[in-house]
Amino acid sequence: MCKTGEPFSTTTKAIMPATRLYEVTSFITGIPRLIDAKSPAQAIAHVARTTFDVCPATSKSVAALVSRGVRVETAGAEPESQPPADNAHVAPGCERFGG
Repeated sequence: MCKTGEPFSTTTKAIMPATRLYEVTSFITGIPRLIDAKSPAQAIAHVARTTFDVCPATSKSVAALVSRGVRVETAGAEPESQPPADNAHVAPGCERFGG
């Protein structure tokens, strides 16, 4: 039950705020950020967009990254503890899909 005495409903917009503050902390730096978002997923997506670049890997970039010790990770699988490889970022020449 909500404070109003009515059953909780996702359609009760007057009770639920549109957004809330989420504290998103980097595992690497330990620096927290306060993100005003609708959900934890939206907060993480916002931080990711301002922190990372993503594009489809080419066979040439895969060969270069693997030769530097970068391992293929499977999205959704339990992440392995893996230190970042030196100079693993290959953003120059990376063509974003859709843009």
